[in-house]
Order: sequence, then C-alpha cells, then structure tokens
Amino acid sequence: MKKFVVATLIVLTIVGNGILALGAPTKGVQAVLLHRWGPTSTSNLVQVLRNTADPEVEVSFAPNVAASAADPYKNMRNIIDGLLGQKRVYAVVYLNFHATGSSVNGLDKFRAFFGAYKDKAQIVVSPSLEDFATVSEINVAARNIALNLGGGSIGKLILRRSPDPTNLDQLRPSRTVSINGSSYSFKSVELEKHGVIGNASGANVYSNDGVFVYDPEMLLFGATRELASMFSSVNTSTKYSLSTFRSRTSGIRTSLWRPAYNMYRDCDGRYMARTSRTFSDCNGKAFDVEEAKVLRRFFGLL
Repeated sequence: MKKFVVATLIVLTIVGNGILALGAPTKGVQAVLLHRWGPTSTSNLVQVLRNTADPEVEVSFAPNVAASAADPYKNMRNIIDGLLGQKRVYAVVYLNFHATGSSVNGLDKFRAFFGAYKDKAQIVVSPSLEDFATVSEINVAARNIALNLGGGSIGKLILRRSPDPTNLDQLRPSRTVSINGSSYSFKSVELEKHGVIGNASGANVYSNDGVFVYDPEMLLFGATRELASMFSSVNTSTKYSLSTFRSRTSGIRTSLWRPAYNMYRDCDGRYMARTSRTFSDCNGKAFDVEEAKVLRRFFGLL
C-alpha cells in the first residue's frame, strides 16, 4: 500500500453510514492512564508531538479508569493548549473500560471538557474502550451522550466505536439520534480496532493496545536494552519490533500503545507484572526521555 504523505488529509468512506469521515491523523498515542501522568511526562509528550511532520495528531485516554485524579482532563487540556496553533489534536475519550452494555461514566466532567475545548481540538468520544457491546447498545450509549451534551452540541463531536477485535460485526452505530422528536447528528462515526495488525482491516483507526511493540534501541534501565522478552502483555504470542510495526502500519491511521504509558514500569525503569502496578508516574518515567525517543522513531523523526 502506498504510504500517505503526512501533510495530506485522508478522506475515508464510512459505508455503514453512507457518509465521509473527516481528514484525520496518520499517527497517534494511546495512553489509557494519561490522566495519571505527572507534568514532566505530559511536557515530554507535547515536545515530541510539536516536532512531528503530521498536521494532526491523536491522543487517546480513559479518564474514568483508576481516576483518583480530581481533574482527570488536566493533562489532555495541557496537551491541546501546548499544541494550539501548531497541530490539530484529535482528543479521544473512552468513557468506560471494557464494559458491556449502554452505560457511560463521567459525563459531567466530559461535558465540561467538551464545552471548553470543542473549538480548540477535535473531540472524539467512545462509550468504552473495546466496548464488547452490540450496535443497539452503543446506539443507546450514543443517545445518552447526546442527551447529556445537548442535541445542538453534538454536531462537533465524532463518535467512535472500539469493539472486540475478534468480533466480525463491522456495523457502526447510527450517526443520528432523536431527542424529544428532533433529530441530531454526530459529526461522523468511526470504527477503531485493537490487537494484532491483521485486525486493522475494515477500521478507520488501529491501535496495538495489548500487543507489545518493543524498541531494541531503547535503554530500559542501566545498560539494558528493550527486548521482546521484557514484557508479557495480554497477548503474549504477538510482539512487534518498532521497525516492523512502522513498516506494517504504513498508510494505516495508527495509535501506538506502550506499557509505560499505562504505568507498567517501576521507578527504576523496569517493566512490572500487571499485578504489581502502582499507577505512579515515578518522577516522569511514564513517558520519560527514552520513551520520547521511541515515539520519535515511531513518527520517523530519528
């Protein structure tokens, strides 16, 4: 597949709705626990994103997961403000985490964020990360979101579904919702898929979420370099080197997930087992200098 020129906006057809998706970023970052990062990590990410050639970048997170932070949108606001006038930010918010059904969490805080930033960034909302729900259930969740924001506001909001990657049902929820007899439409509806690269087929955007992408050039701690054996993810059988991952996702809208983004590293920089997570930023190790280099290589900057 021919590689997209990063300065060109990509137009994708959404067959399920008979509409066109908007031009969207070619690369992005998926950090489910972004709201738990310290200011150093957030600043490091902003510095990398400023230097990309892409006119648009995507940053996605789940503010209601382990959300002890009083203001779970603070880091996302800082990222948008830090890139204002330089990049178009696609700010993706997962309101729930691996939930089944039509429940959505934290709508009051999301409404405040959307109201303040809908003209500064492209806000994208997904009822939940890897929703494992039927289309009809997602339609109910979409209507709940629209009711909370107000039907007149959702025209600036993109709705996204991120289903189980093994689910063959590629149908998207309805773009239009009915409120008190009036119809309102989301800006567009997108499909996001996770897992192994082969699961990207049929999606508007793909993330390796749960599948380890390792970078042999990264210094994990001391003189130890990152290897495939350093981390055991949900899918222990599939691991990609960064160079392979970049090559195989060329031309695919891709958000990179890394274990450090979800606090899977201790304060010495070593990867932790899932049962040992402390959800601590460890003085910036969630997204430290070495992680910044990895992301630069992902964007083709190094």
